[in-house]
Amino acid sequence: MGPGLAFGVGLALTLALTPNANPSPNPSPNPSPNPSPNPTPNQVRVEGLKREMHLGFLKAQRAQFEALAKELEGVIGVRLDPVAEPDSLRQVIHHFNEKHTLEDSLRMFWAAQRDEVKDLDDELLRLRAYTLKGTAERSKQDAHALEEEEEQGELQRAWAELNKLQGDLEAEMKVLALARDI
Repeated sequence: MGPGLAFGVGLALTLALTPNANPSPNPSPNPSPNPSPNPTPNQVRVEGLKREMHLGFLKAQRAQFEALAKELEGVIGVRLDPVAEPDSLRQVIHHFNEKHTLEDSLRMFWAAQRDEVKDLDDELLRLRAYTLKGTAERSKQDAHALEEEEEQGELQRAWAELNKLQGDLEAEMKVLALARDI
């Protein structure tokens, strides 16, 4: 248990056990506007404890604010001390505005890059489709050329066979012509 919490628990117990004490949920640093002219020692002690408790609360708040200011200084790199350096608050705001402007600029750049990537992806898709179409057409042309070559080969074989048969026929006709002449 921290010292501030122990003090608060101790004060709450003291106030609860003290007769004629009227603790308020938010202790005020200022005493009531019309204090009694002759406060009892118990009332003086209670008022002192209230003031000490409020002082502890204010010190804890100050420590928290200082910790946040240190964290802010670590993040943005500008020391925030409005009392010692009144210009430091303007520096923090200026630094924030610079970072905000830079962030906006980066967002616009990323959006432009995203659009460019999308356009390039679309172009790549078109080129791939064109390439596939060209490949299919070349395959079709190659198949057609192969068919033509096969047909040409068959025609050449048929022509060769025809020439051979014609040569055989001429040879037989010569044999028959010689056989008749004899």
